[in-house]
Amino acid sequence: MIWILNFFDKPSFYVNVFFFLFKKKKKVKKKDEDDLFAMKILKKKALIAKQQVEHTNAERSILRSMDHPFLMHLRYAFQTDSKLYFVLDYYRGGELFFHLKTVKRFSLEQARFFVAEVGMALGHLHSFDIIYRDLKPENILLDQAGHACLTDFGLSKELTDGEKAT
Repeated sequence: MIWILNFFDKPSFYVNVFFFLFKKKKKVKKKDEDDLFAMKILKKKALIAKQQVEHTNAERSILRSMDHPFLMHLRYAFQTDSKLYFVLDYYRGGELFFHLKTVKRFSLEQARFFVAEVGMALGHLHSFDIIYRDLKPENILLDQAGHACLTDFGLSKELTDGEKAT
């Protein structure tokens, strides 16, 4: 599998490269396909230093196992000696936070629409005993048609048998 990194696009509101505390995201395209993906790159040393290994494993497990239109999908995952790579769906609409900041306030109809879609995503997670613990506009992406997608499962918790949510 060969990936072409796309460094030459002009920046726009969905930004081509994102830098976080110990991870980076890039827009990529698989060589034999026209589809765009987001590649999340995590440095292993940083994950260990920040004690995020368990959270990262939980995130990968959730991304891999969930199939719902309003939840992020993991397409591929691989690693090198120093980094982990998650290849995810790419959402052209960007973060809900960007749109909220731009318009300052959503109409009641828009708010109901986003709450309904996010509610369905959360309901799906809960039906599998997964607790999502990082709900904020920055973790809701929009597709080209404006539909919501919940992302960033690093703080999520998969309940084990007999474990209760509090």
